[in-house]
Amino acid sequence: MTTRNQHHVWRYYLEEWQSEDGLILSSINGKIVPPTNPKNVMVERDFYKLPQLTKDDEVFLNAFVEATGAEELKQIHRNFVDVLVRVVRLNEIIQSSNKTSDEEKTNAQSLVIEFEEKLQGGIEQDALPILMELRRKRTDFVTRDKDAIKFFHYISHQYFRTKRLRQNTGEALSEMYPNHDFSRLGNIICHMAATNVGSTLFRDRREFDIVFLENGTDIGFVTGDQPVVNLLGTEDGSDPKEIIFYYPLSPYLSCLVTPKEYRICTAEVSVKITDELNDLIAWHSQRFLVAKSDRALRHVVSRSSSTQLPAYHILDALLTRA
Repeated sequence: MTTRNQHHVWRYYLEEWQSEDGLILSSINGKIVPPTNPKNVMVERDFYKLPQLTKDDEVFLNAFVEATGAEELKQIHRNFVDVLVRVVRLNEIIQSSNKTSDEEKTNAQSLVIEFEEKLQGGIEQDALPILMELRRKRTDFVTRDKDAIKFFHYISHQYFRTKRLRQNTGEALSEMYPNHDFSRLGNIICHMAATNVGSTLFRDRREFDIVFLENGTDIGFVTGDQPVVNLLGTEDGSDPKEIIFYYPLSPYLSCLVTPKEYRICTAEVSVKITDELNDLIAWHSQRFLVAKSDRALRHVVSRSSSTQLPAYHILDALLTRA
């Protein structure tokens, strides 16, 4: 059976916020909704479905690939684009043929719908042991090249796979190329961009630390449909020069992937810093926020009405603590 309801945030990751009865407390567009099963949260029908591709689309994708720096990455992207184009074109042929059975047409369409869904699932399964290690505040995996590759690949895809990033990318493409509708390529470009960023982080891994922030407050960390945010991101959405990824791991623990030069140390955060980090997650979220308790969710929602990027000195506070 084709998987039509597709999560744009990993269901297993979200389960860390579920209550004892297995339900998730969430808000949608600032409105708190009844508790529900994690399978119903941050999910959209055919979210990863491959778009129909024109010849102009193929030219653009190939140009994007060739603009990638390292030859190893170019080859990865060439293979990726080649396979997805073949999948899309094969489906078009099968659907238009009178000689193919209904079952063959269904299978071809399923592949178009599930192609990237399966890729994301593979990335998540590879990272599952690493996520478990992170939640135990262990980072030894970074010293093992294969595991380090999996981690940086995973964290980059958690940043780029979301609906917000993909829509923003599609809109940016529309503005850059008003004479061609490249907006449909947002998903594909984000997938390749995640691979590029993950590769860069792995290459420079000795220049980065993974730092844990512990939360002993009664508010706790929240997460949302943009679960990884860049603390050095820009308000106008332009490409930042540096990256400090902030990633809530549970209501009680989060981590930073940060350049060593910032010298941020593992710390138990205050209520003020908790609020500021949660505000950042809320500002970057598109629709969904998730919290461990009803009180925590209401507290964050009540603070998240601003349309401006939270003007807090989170890094200054963390550096001061260090």
